[in-house]
Amino acid sequence: MKKLLFILMIFLASCKTTPLLQSLPGQYYKNWKGYKYILILNNDSSFIYTEKYREGSPRCEGKWQFISKDTLLLKCGKATFTEALSSGYLAEREKKVIVVNKNKVMIDNVILKRKKK
Repeated sequence: MKKLLFILMIFLASCKTTPLLQSLPGQYYKNWKGYKYILILNNDSSFIYTEKYREGSPRCEGKWQFISKDTLLLKCGKATFTEALSSGYLAEREKKVIVVNKNKVMIDNVILKRKKK
């Protein structure tokens, strides 16, 4: 009986996250006081994250994964030595993303909205 209950709980938990996972990929952005944030989440769990401002445009590409039901972890790929010295290098190689709803995510207390198609 315990095994059946355990299997049922896993099944129900996976059903809850599926719609969010399916609706999450897309482009999110925020333009604010000379800053521009862009996050592109792809269906294959890859992403591109860019911050644009006067001093530079740090960017990273990598893989994303759920670490809880409403939180993603963005893991940037390894950068070359030359990339690490450029103004386009994002020093923080992992970022947490809070899923606010199906059209908004939050990175570093900045809310990004889904770009309409």
